[in-house]
Amino acid sequence: MLELPLAPEEGAPVALFPLGSGACFADLRAGLSLRSAGDLCHPERHIAHGDPAAAQACAQRRSRLLHDLELEEERLAYCRQVHSRAVVWVEGDDAHRDCRLREGDGLLTRRREAICCVTVADCLPIFVADRRTGSFGVLHSGWRGTGILATALEMLRGGGALPADLAVTLGPGIGSCCYAVDEERFARFLRVFGEGSVRRRQGRPFLDLQGANLEILRRAGVEDVAVVRSCTVCTPALASFRRDGPSFAHMLAFVGRVRS
Repeated sequence: MLELPLAPEEGAPVALFPLGSGACFADLRAGLSLRSAGDLCHPERHIAHGDPAAAQACAQRRSRLLHDLELEEERLAYCRQVHSRAVVWVEGDDAHRDCRLREGDGLLTRRREAICCVTVADCLPIFVADRRTGSFGVLHSGWRGTGILATALEMLRGGGALPADLAVTLGPGIGSCCYAVDEERFARFLRVFGEGSVRRRQGRPFLDLQGANLEILRRAGVEDVAVVRSCTVCTPALASFRRDGPSFAHMLAFVGRVRS
């Protein structure tokens, strides 16, 4: 397992990461917008909540970020996030637009030009890629959706991938240092994902979302794994719902062929 620092270039609006160790994926990059880039929520979310002004502001910020990354808006594929374990395949000529109307919290594709995106703010962004088929994608994994990684791995295996073909990067999220929970949730994670998914500090229960997902990868036999250990609550450069409250920013997590 490779541990990656959160080390964006000075003044950059995003941090970029390799897929797993980076071997065989020189043209694929995973990225996460920083707090300084502002709220990059999918505009459709604000429209659904009756706030077109917020939707327009998010769209403008996203356009600025895409311009900085030299990416075209039409390449973005994303869906309506609902804290689920559902993963959407992005296929067909209009798939990147059609999937925006579908509910789900992860996307997988084989389309070379696609940029798969989710938004996060304490939940983990998880980036996956398959050397055998060229498939890649990104997942939004909070406590409700922990297990979506297993869904994605099963879908990739169904397409012919073997554990040795897969590379996974666990992005930054709320850490076990800050993710205090109730005893019921603690017990559920301990039962389903093992001892590495929970912590106790001074008798209080905490979750370790990265630990839970590392256990999923261990059970699946995936060894090419990288982890960005930074906690969103503790790291000022990152946005956090728990720390920032109602004024929090959605960070845009994406994977595809982008300039490094």
